[in-house]
Amino acid sequence: MVIEVEQWYNCHWDFLPDADFNYLGRICWYSHGTIDYLATARVLLQDVNLNHRQRFILSYKYCLQDEQRQPEEMFADDLTYVSRIAGLTTTLRSWMDELRSNNPLNWKQITHEAEFGRYYRSKKIQVFSGNYLGLLYYFKKLRSPEVRYRCLYLALEKNSIRPFYLYLCLARLPDYELDALFNRFSERNRYLIIRSFLHWPLQCIFPSIVERFRNRISDQIYLDLFKFILFEIFERELLDYEYVSLVKQLWAPLSENTKRFVRENGLYPL
Repeated sequence: MVIEVEQWYNCHWDFLPDADFNYLGRICWYSHGTIDYLATARVLLQDVNLNHRQRFILSYKYCLQDEQRQPEEMFADDLTYVSRIAGLTTTLRSWMDELRSNNPLNWKQITHEAEFGRYYRSKKIQVFSGNYLGLLYYFKKLRSPEVRYRCLYLALEKNSIRPFYLYLCLARLPDYELDALFNRFSERNRYLIIRSFLHWPLQCIFPSIVERFRNRISDQIYLDLFKFILFEIFERELLDYEYVSLVKQLWAPLSENTKRFVRENGLYPL
C-alpha cells in the first residue's frame, strides 16, 4: 500500500504539491488493493480548495472535461504555468479551446488529427505526448487502431503505463486488433507487455497470456521473463504471489530447444 501511494504521489506532486498530506484520505482503491487513479481524480476535482490551475491541469491530465467547471479567466502567468507543467502540445491547445467554447471534445476529429494531421505527420511518435494519466479514459474514445497502437507504443517506450491499466486497455481491443498490435510491437515491447502480467493483481492470468501469444514469444523473451522473476522478484522477496508455482508453469510447456537456450545462458529455473 505504501508503494502504491508513493507511485501515485510521484505522478501528481508537480501540480498537487501537498498531495502527500492533504489528499490521502480521498484516494480511491480497487478491491484488489491498487489505486484507482481515474476515480481519485474525479473525487479531487470536487475539492473546493483546489485552485483553478490545479483543477485545469487535473482535468486535462485525465481528460475529464465533464468534471471541469466553467473555466476561470486564465492570465498570462497561468498559461505559462499550465504549459510548463502539462506540456504545451496540440492536445492541450485543443483542450483549452474546447473548454472556452464549452463544447464537448470531438474525439473523431481528435483521432483524425492524431493520425493524419500536419503536426502528427512530422511527429507521429508524440501522439498525446506527456499525457499518460488519462490514457485509460481516452483510449476507449480513439477511433483508429493506428492511433491506439501509437499511444500504447509510446506508453511502453516511456515506461509510463501502470500494468493494470495496460491490461484494461488491451482488454478493450477485439482479438484481431490485439493480434495485429502484438505483431507490430518489437521484441522488447512484447516482453514488456507479457512482463506486466507478473505484477499484482495480474499474476493469476499470466499463464493464459503466455499461452495466448506462445507462437510469438521468442526464446529471448522467455529468458528475460525468467531473469525478471529470479533476479527481480525473488531477490526483492516479494510475497504477493506464489512465484515458484508460476515459474514451474512457465517452464513445463517449453520446447527442449528453448529450455536449452535458457540453460546455456546460465539459468536453471527448476
